[in-house]
Amino acid sequence: MLQHWTLFIIMSIHIKESENDLFDVSEFKLQFKKSIYTVSKNVTISFKEFGDALWIRIAWGTHNAKPNQYKATFAVYHSQTPYVFIANLAKPCRPVLCQALVMAAKYSQIQEMELKSRSLDSLKDIVFKRFNQHFQSYQSKPQQKMTPKIVDSRVTYENIREKERIHQITRETFGDGPLPKLELASYKLETMFRSESVMTNLTAQNEPFRCVVKFSSPNLLESIRSLAPAGIAEAPVSSLLSCIPHKARNTFKITEKRGLHPANSQASHV
Repeated sequence: MLQHWTLFIIMSIHIKESENDLFDVSEFKLQFKKSIYTVSKNVTISFKEFGDALWIRIAWGTHNAKPNQYKATFAVYHSQTPYVFIANLAKPCRPVLCQALVMAAKYSQIQEMELKSRSLDSLKDIVFKRFNQHFQSYQSKPQQKMTPKIVDSRVTYENIREKERIHQITRETFGDGPLPKLELASYKLETMFRSESVMTNLTAQNEPFRCVVKFSSPNLLESIRSLAPAGIAEAPVSSLLSCIPHKARNTFKITEKRGLHPANSQASHV
């Protein structure tokens, strides 16, 4: 079964004095194990280094059972960055692992971000802005005109300028190169009922309507990029969809702006 990776960010309330110090991987491993074993001895921990990425594998056990090697938790920490990618983390084990990461990395707190994917490389592309290289390389290219694949003097190609405009906007928004692979985007909506007619039971309620809208695809960003050229959506597509890689999140909450009357309130997303 494919694992879902989740992005976490470790932060410090105060500026670290040793921000520019070299990362001591031996000390990190020592402090990490010490923090885990203080809480539970029945745990197996292993490390593996790949460049600046430190892979951590933790198999959790209980007082009555040995560590389960088939349901291990994986954490990937990039030294000199605040980013940690975690997969297969059970809720009871979360406080222990988070505390160990904070202590070992010498930070003060850790926060889960609204970004998940089955592809670890895609999460890294988004966080480290690697996908922007495709967009930047496009900027220096002159605009390319769309030419019909079949040239026939008897055929009239309609809306060719409109198609060129859509193609241009799509390239400016998403670039030419492959996009990071995400499988899901979720939007939690909270909005008040609006009606210009007579007051009803719905408009009298202070509680907002709540619903969740989800978009799913094996490659969601590529699917969103194809919406306008396929004629399914207008160009440019909604910023709620196109902002996913730039805001590094695929879970959003859309609510009413506070302090406004339902009749003239506006939506805001966080």
